Amino acid sequence: MLDKMRTGLNIFILCMFVVAIVYGIITIIYNAFNADSINNVNIISTENIDTYITEKNLVITDYSTFFVLEGCVQKLITSLHENKTSEVYDVLIGDFKTQIDNDKTKLIKYYNNNFKYETVEDMDVIGYQNFNNLKQVYKIDEYNYICIVTSINESKLAKIGIKLISSDKYIVSYLEI
Repeated sequence: MLDKMRTGLNIFILCMFVVAIVYGIITIIYNAFNADSINNVNIISTENIDTYITEKNLVITDYSTFFVLEGCVQKLITSLHENKTSEVYDVLIGDFKTQIDNDKTKLIKYYNNNFKYETVEDMDVIGYQNFNNLKQVYKIDEYNYICIVTSINESKLAKIGIKLISSDKYIVSYLEI
């Protein structure tokens, strides 16, 4: 009798293991084919961005996230400075790509209005300094953030929406264009 129960329990555990493996494979295949639709959902817009910039959403103690986002902002500004607009266009979220409508001059205009800096050979950087420029981060949800960045425009700070996919991969979900 005990052997029958043990055999039944072993078969049940084996079935559960097989179901878990099949479910995992299906999930991996589904996410592989639908990754763009998952990552291209944008919740930040010009109309609702100010609702997220509140004291309760301010990231204060999560230093690792802050520095990861600072690196993302620096990469974005450096790519624009080096006129690599196709690289910047590639990291834009799908909704924002349609808003720009493949007009990369809007990205150049955005860069010139907010971050353009001049460099002179044999001297330090003149103008906008592309380091330590991230001032505040507001967390929208688990992966979406609004970054407040210093700008050459003295009257306002630039707002950049970033969606972290992993610690080294991100999508830009909002720019004030």
